[in-house]
Amino acid sequence: MKFLLLLSLLFYFSCSSSYEVASQEKGKKKYKGKGESVIVKNVEQARKDSIILALKDALQKGIGVYISSTSEVQDGQSVVSKILAESEGYIEEYTITKDEKSGGLYLIELEASVNEDKIKNSFSGRMDKIVSKTPFGPCSLVLQAFADIKLYEATVVCLVNDPTIESSSVEVFFSSKKWEKPTVEKIGISYILKFIWKDSELIKQKDVIVNLLQNNKVSFKFIDPTKKGSKTTDSELYKIDYWKLGSGDANEEGSALEIKKENQTKLMKIKDSFIQATTSYGNFNGYCNINIEVDKQKEADDSSYLFNWICFVNDSMKKKMELDLPVSGKLKNLNNLKPTLENPFSYFDSADSFVLNCRDSKKTGFLCAKNALTFMDKPYLPFISESTSGKIEIRIINCSIRMEENFYSKENLSIKNLIAIRDCKRNLTKAIE
Repeated sequence: MKFLLLLSLLFYFSCSSSYEVASQEKGKKKYKGKGESVIVKNVEQARKDSIILALKDALQKGIGVYISSTSEVQDGQSVVSKILAESEGYIEEYTITKDEKSGGLYLIELEASVNEDKIKNSFSGRMDKIVSKTPFGPCSLVLQAFADIKLYEATVVCLVNDPTIESSSVEVFFSSKKWEKPTVEKIGISYILKFIWKDSELIKQKDVIVNLLQNNKVSFKFIDPTKKGSKTTDSELYKIDYWKLGSGDANEEGSALEIKKENQTKLMKIKDSFIQATTSYGNFNGYCNINIEVDKQKEADDSSYLFNWICFVNDSMKKKMELDLPVSGKLKNLNNLKPTLENPFSYFDSADSFVLNCRDSKKTGFLCAKNALTFMDKPYLPFISESTSGKIEIRIINCSIRMEENFYSKENLSIKNLIAIRDCKRNLTKAIE
């Protein structure tokens, strides 16, 4: 990033406690410089090399002062390199204050008169060309389509290369909708433009994202700070990070994909995948996996009946959520849920998911097991929350049941596998008899 590149230069120059300014007059300042060269054979050549290094050292201090006092800092690395390569043209005169040999080194210290006006012209000329050509961009897109839990998010970020443009005057156009005002975030002396769409809002803006993926173009309208009139310009979408969640598995599709000709086929696949992911995904608002661990000993007191529901839903759906269990009834105030004999459940919240734990026994009337058995026939968990209501799909069951004479275990058991579900159901029913 050109802007950040020279900010690092600014940091480098500002780390010194002093720029060692010896004296100054209008447009000119004197800076101290130091240079050392190894004496190989020719002492005079080593002296000349040390003078050149000392002049560059002084000039570099002058560049540092200029960078520290100006906002024209984009693409500065190439300008600095050019100035240092032509150091003699920026130094009008110098006075050597130390000239000596020390062991195998030749040391020169001097004071050089640096022409700051010429430095400024070198920067501003280069900056004017860059900024006038690309005042904005490039832009990037981070796209998440987690259809299984109805979590969608898109973030468009565009760089601003000309910090003199008034941020309040900027509007953005995405090739399919009206001009929109972006969110502005300050970055150093400049800023970035950002759009974020989430969940239902993103579904409404789906055509905007599709057009962006197809055209790779973002348009900007702003007040030109030099001409004080309205101006429009275009920039490109140069990178996309796409994450999709489908069928219970997380799949990375085109993460950090750069928008190049050779990537167009993959880009179109991302577009098609995004369209599919934002199309209705059935009647469920998320999904759960159930883990069943039963270890039935001869003595009932030593038996262990553990159940947990690991459910994946959008965080927005969990506000004031109530779960409607088929046997236990409604579970309310989930974050304060404490297990009792009448209601042996505990609740643990996490990002875009939650876990419902249950420890069963004869004293609880095997409520956990009875709920699990019912889910095998009706594989969904009804819920109601502040924002919506619906059903969470029961998708996978891990069934591990150890009894006195046999052991039954099935991992990642699909609820659609009716024969295996029947066996799990039969063994669990027998374990709680």
